[in-house]
Amino acid sequence: MNVHDIHQNHLSAYSNTAQAANSNTLNPTGQSDNTNTQDRQPDIIVSFSEEAKANTKEAKKTVAQELQEMQAQREALQRQVKNAQKQAEGMAEMFEVKRKCLLIAMRIMKGDKVPDKDHRYLAKNEPELYARAIMMKRYKEKPVKHKRVSEDEKESEDTSDVDEVSSVSTEIEAETASTTDDGETE
Repeated sequence: MNVHDIHQNHLSAYSNTAQAANSNTLNPTGQSDNTNTQDRQPDIIVSFSEEAKANTKEAKKTVAQELQEMQAQREALQRQVKNAQKQAEGMAEMFEVKRKCLLIAMRIMKGDKVPDKDHRYLAKNEPELYARAIMMKRYKEKPVKHKRVSEDEKESEDTSDVDEVSSVSTEIEAETASTTDDGETE
């Protein structure tokens, strides 16, 4: 082996190590960066046991049942809310009727002029209050004439009871009108 052959061996060894160094470069953290070896890794295959599959199916069924139960509860709550809203609307309407009746009765008791339709409205909705208001009516020299409080309702309803109460109230009003301020009858 001569010098030339030794030199050739060194050059080939140097080129082999250079190629190896190029394929295994170091990244900034000092670790080897093997990109060529990563490209050659086999795909990962995951397989589940039969027990795991059964557990997954059971969990899906449980979640589906819980979801159905929650939906049923939600629908029940929605029905309850609707019923409560209807009940609240009914109560509000009832209190509005009561408020109007009390206002009409107060006006009658003060001796003010109240429209006949309000008399009928009060007699229809609160007959006892109407009778008390007529009996407690005061005489006023200058009665205040009020506008109608009650709303227009269907007049097609049977008003025979209201007419009967109105005739009684007319009689009571006539008696009240004949009473003087002292409370004595003439």
